[in-house]
Amino acid sequence: MRISSRWAKRLGVGLAVVVAAVIVVRTWVIPAVIVGQVQAMVAGKVTIRDWWIDGHSAGVVGLALHEGPTAGSPVFASAERVATDLSLLGLLRGRVAPGLITLVRPEVHFRLDRNGRFANMPVFRGGAGSDSRVPSIAVEGATVCFRREGRPEMVVSGVDGRLASRPQRLDLSAGADDPTWGRWEASGRIDPSFHQGSVRLEGDRFAADRAKLERIPFIPEEVWTHVVPRGPVDVLVRLDWTPGKDEPTFATRTEVMLREVDASFPTLGFDAAGTSGRLEVVDGVVHVDKVEGRAIGGKVAARGTLDFVATPPRIDLNLDLARINVADAPRSWQLYEAEVTGRLTGKVHLLAVLNPRGVDLSGSSGEAVVEDGTIQGIPVKSLTLAMHAEGDDLHYSSGPSASRARGLGRRVAASLPPFHAGGWGWLGLAWAAGDLIALQPPAAPKAP
Repeated sequence: MRISSRWAKRLGVGLAVVVAAVIVVRTWVIPAVIVGQVQAMVAGKVTIRDWWIDGHSAGVVGLALHEGPTAGSPVFASAERVATDLSLLGLLRGRVAPGLITLVRPEVHFRLDRNGRFANMPVFRGGAGSDSRVPSIAVEGATVCFRREGRPEMVVSGVDGRLASRPQRLDLSAGADDPTWGRWEASGRIDPSFHQGSVRLEGDRFAADRAKLERIPFIPEEVWTHVVPRGPVDVLVRLDWTPGKDEPTFATRTEVMLREVDASFPTLGFDAAGTSGRLEVVDGVVHVDKVEGRAIGGKVAARGTLDFVATPPRIDLNLDLARINVADAPRSWQLYEAEVTGRLTGKVHLLAVLNPRGVDLSGSSGEAVVEDGTIQGIPVKSLTLAMHAEGDDLHYSSGPSASRARGLGRRVAASLPPFHAGGWGWLGLAWAAGDLIALQPPAAPKAP
């Protein structure tokens, strides 16, 4: 049967329309849909290198989200491949909103300033419209980098996860198995506008050392000049953000759990074994929660705060010393100059203001008892020691060695190194003989 010329024209026009539709879909719809979805949510420039579409999926290759409005600005996030659940047939039927976007080998680069504040967080616009629903996002083989100004970056690789779209929220679940950082988990809930949310990052029992810990950008690096753990630790980072005037307001809280690790305490001058406890960092203030371990032949515990946000920084610590061996005390404590031996048990309340010109110890105080020891070779059953400080001058309670101790204290205070340079020699020298209990001179030899 011959087709009339009129039907031939109609068929030709129909084929032309189909071809044109395919060309439009191929050259405009795919990049417009994917790039438009991203561009609708963030203010940075979005670029791609190529795209594809077939009967099962559609997507782009070489996507990059820039920090600024131009392609020449630094890249905040990129992905080798971005696939959607769109298809050619679906697009021709009018379905242009993807339900699932899969990012293959993406990289995200967070920059933080010296104070730990995010410096390149994108400005979120809140989506394509008030009635639009953000598609679910799957991530395969992601790399996340955190770089704080003046410090080496923290890089976590091998991240797989999903941002599941729910009514009025996005649920985050992700995990990573990194050769350096071990196993990490992420969870959270984010508003579809991205203007507020909460995310938890948890790393369990990774092998810590100072080089690794200094890379965690949410903890002031000064912390690791006072405690240097070596062994298994747990790390929890919680990041919350809420709408602000011009940009979201971020709050971070970081916890480091010490799990029976070996640890060095450079400023106090000793090492400890079996150290446990918790360090909590809230926006630059470090809360020390019963960090304790075996040291100097006994036990040492600390609790209090290290405030690196204050100007100048301030320290408020309570130290508990339990039956430490005075003979093994660090030489920086200079207990050997008092010629005292025995087992010391006591408490120190350390208040320190870290001025650029020196350390102000005003208000610091301490009390201790030395048992089963000697003073200048004379056996004693119990020896009470006490101290308080004003400025950089140490004052001692009454006792036969008070005058000598005051002079020694002034020399120590004058020679204190800068805060980050080393130990505080005042800790041991702050004790003066206040009360001497049950002085026991050597027994006289029995008469023949």
